[in-house]
Amino acid sequence: MKRDFYELYLKKIRQYGGLKDYARYKAKGPVGMMVKRISCKFPSGSKILEIGTGTGVLAALLAERSFDVTAIDNDERMTALAQKCSTDLRVSVSVQKMDMFGIASSFGRGNFSCVVSHGVMEHYDDDSIIYAFNQQLTVGGMSVFCIPGIAMSQEYKARGDGSERYLTSQEWLEIITRGNFQCKAVFGAGFGKYCKYPFLPHWFSRSDTIGSMLAGSAAFMEFWIHKH
Repeated sequence: MKRDFYELYLKKIRQYGGLKDYARYKAKGPVGMMVKRISCKFPSGSKILEIGTGTGVLAALLAERSFDVTAIDNDERMTALAQKCSTDLRVSVSVQKMDMFGIASSFGRGNFSCVVSHGVMEHYDDDSIIYAFNQQLTVGGMSVFCIPGIAMSQEYKARGDGSERYLTSQEWLEIITRGNFQCKAVFGAGFGKYCKYPFLPHWFSRSDTIGSMLAGSAAFMEFWIHKH
């Protein structure tokens, strides 16, 4: 039975003493590494769209790096939470209630430098994922998405809502290829206790080179894709 993501997030936020402290915790893991890589690739002021913003932490951390961030979610409870996150972190994020499958008609072609998501795409079937990528790469030049992989530890898999698909990196690449997209890079994050290979040290996540080499063995995989 699926669990309510909103309630799951509220529980996590309470555990860390509030949204601000939760955001600082997330900044030390895969979310923070994604923000760092995006900051190295795109200039300050670039327009970025986050889909499925949830707590709004990723959007707020990107806004801290001086990006022009829009964040959407189809659950108004999430958009309220994301708005509170940007307020608590004292950054400006445009938060809107919107379904990610309609972003092309809402935003138009090429309105963003990049579209990002974290923990979203694994909840959909192959055809829906390909359709969503087409939407993302209509409004933005690059899609950067992070998803949990098959190597995630059972302990951390149990923290999801039950609808996740834990695929291998090769299975994700096959979906990307079938949609006629091109994968520019894959990075792994979340080693140590997060994955089923606890002997791999967590600091591997801080190295793009090692993270790329061992992406399939990480708890999370981050893909950078664009159209041919």
